[in-house]
Amino acid sequence: YIGSSRGGKGPDNAPPRRHLLAAPRPLAAPRPPPFPADRVFPMPLRRPATALAFLVTTATATTMSSSLPRLMTALSRRAHAHAHVHAHSVMSPYRPQPPRLFRCYSGSEGTDEDRQPKKVVFMGTPEFAAPALRRLLGSHHEVVAVYTQPPRPAGRGRKLRKSPIHEIAEEHGIPIFTPKSLKSKASKGEFDGIEADVACVTAYGLLLPKAVLESKPFGCLNIHPSLLPRWRGAAPLPWAIISGDKTTGVCIMQLDEGMDTGPVLARHEQALLPGTTCGELHDQLAERGAEMMVDVIDRIHRLEATAQSPESAATHARKIQKEDGRLDFSRPAGELVNLVHGLSPVPGAFFELDGVSYKVLRADLVGSAEVEGEGGGPAGAGSGLDSGLVLDDALTIRCGDGDCIRPTLVQKAGKKAMDAKTFLNGNKITAGTKLPLFSAHAPEK
Repeated sequence: YIGSSRGGKGPDNAPPRRHLLAAPRPLAAPRPPPFPADRVFPMPLRRPATALAFLVTTATATTMSSSLPRLMTALSRRAHAHAHVHAHSVMSPYRPQPPRLFRCYSGSEGTDEDRQPKKVVFMGTPEFAAPALRRLLGSHHEVVAVYTQPPRPAGRGRKLRKSPIHEIAEEHGIPIFTPKSLKSKASKGEFDGIEADVACVTAYGLLLPKAVLESKPFGCLNIHPSLLPRWRGAAPLPWAIISGDKTTGVCIMQLDEGMDTGPVLARHEQALLPGTTCGELHDQLAERGAEMMVDVIDRIHRLEATAQSPESAATHARKIQKEDGRLDFSRPAGELVNLVHGLSPVPGAFFELDGVSYKVLRADLVGSAEVEGEGGGPAGAGSGLDSGLVLDDALTIRCGDGDCIRPTLVQKAGKKAMDAKTFLNGNKITAGTKLPLFSAHAPEK
């Protein structure tokens, strides 16, 4: 009896207390758990009887060592009885439970299995890949290796410069690999030797051979900034703007041996608003793609890839060349405005005057009626010799369809970019100036 070593009544003739080894009282209906059913708690709280047995045994072991076997037997019986009732409650560990749902990073629902961390090999080079690497480093997944392009000469001094991905990996102490090719036997063996579940590829810059694509259990995932199958290739962002697309987006796809032909695991679509530059779209889709990549890696074990279709909608976005940015004012004004924004900030659309190159980084479309109202010449003009004519002191330039382009952000060669008003204060391109024309065809995609 607690409080008495003699049996019978306790101290001061108090009634005897209940014996620890007495049979358990009949149990009433199960009480609701003292915590919300959708919460996940550490294991001891999910087995309250077992936790109680552990605590009581620990507290009394030093004072009741002679009775320890009988005490443990009694507590085990109570734990068994409690577990029998608790088996019918929502949080019972003794019966199979349906998977609990939680909110994934991107807002979609996932299961407990999605919480399992995966080992990731990251493969990327330019700034577009940086958000994805940072997101993965901040997630519950583990980046075990980084592949990037080797340092290249850059700047006026032509000093070797590491890629943005190289620098991030160094900051976090991640092993870095910079092979010039992955086709050699040594490179393939090196990649195979990295223990990982999946590879994340974002603007890496090298073609991956079949052996690399199939090396990891979940293969190689790629962030592609277009609505596949439209704009497969090296430069989907500028070509989407240059072509005047109304919508764009980003896809997470499973890489195969083709050029951006793999099945799609996730897709995000958004409006491509007029006046959006390539630089702005680059930042938007890089962040969105990074979000999606973490979400897809979370759920890769249960996602189904969808083949790209229709194949007839596929278009190729070849690499941008410098000459693609030359402004030909015999073309329609709307096309030139799209060209300006599609190549801003780099490499930049440009025109030349008196041997000096001027980049146009932003521009407005000005209708012929608006120009006529401002005294800029007769409406409908612009064909033939009128194309390329500067109509006023605001640098409004007549184009081939009669409408005009008005640069609002200009950069003279060797100088910083500045707004048109500031630019014109130091660079006299006055009304009546005729800018040179070139061949009247759009750049080939």
